[in-house]
Amino acid sequence: MFGALDLAIFLRETLIQMYMLKLSKTEFETKGKAILEFMQSEEFRTRIQNSIAKSREAYEALKKEITTHFNVWNKRAKIYESIYRNTNIIQNTVQYVLLYFTAMSLKICLKQRSFHRSEHSRYLQKVSKMNRMNKMR
Repeated sequence: MFGALDLAIFLRETLIQMYMLKLSKTEFETKGKAILEFMQSEEFRTRIQNSIAKSREAYEALKKEITTHFNVWNKRAKIYESIYRNTNIIQNTVQYVLLYFTAMSLKICLKQRSFHRSEHSRYLQKVSKMNRMNKMR
């Protein structure tokens, strides 16, 4: 695939250049034969094969780069999701404390290092409902 494309590009560009030079018929034939001889030479074959190999190498490097970028972006997105989740939990907990706890009950909860999950869950549902209602306004 890469070889045919490289060769097609070379031939097309060469023909365009020859026509742009507005060569006479004999000059066109002479230069055409010289280019054909060059294309049949070992130097041309080596260079075109090198181009093909480099094209494949570049393609493989590009595939690896795409995979690496995708993995890095995916990892970063998960980090941001975690930050967002943690921040929301902190904000919701503070709102819960402000709305439902007295100073004494807060001290007890902090000593126990936890709130009742069921209470917290009910609170989060209420806050979520209030947020939806506020958005509708």
